[in-house]
Amino acid sequence: MQQLFGQKVLNDFIQKQDEKLLENRWQKYKNFLAKKEKISSWIETHYQDGFLEDIFENCLGYISKTRSADEHYTLEREKKNETKVKQINKLRYTLPSAAWERGNKP
Repeated sequence: MQQLFGQKVLNDFIQKQDEKLLENRWQKYKNFLAKKEKISSWIETHYQDGFLEDIFENCLGYISKTRSADEHYTLEREKKNETKVKQINKLRYTLPSAAWERGNKP
């Protein structure tokens, strides 16, 4: 299989890396791994913000919309699809409540 980047390009990229920054982010990743056992006992939705912060912000260097000092952010939470929610709610209100409770959900 052919390499995606030539050796010179890879070497140039490696030379330009900030070793202190890489070490700092590697340490933050190891901190995340240390609490992996604890995280596995949590419900996924309870840890979504923590995951974004732990991995994407601390380890990978993204800037979240909520933590950005200005409008220059690189990470934004997934948006709820309001159209689908309204359609489901509309359907829910048109079904008889007994049918909804029996599990005849859309």
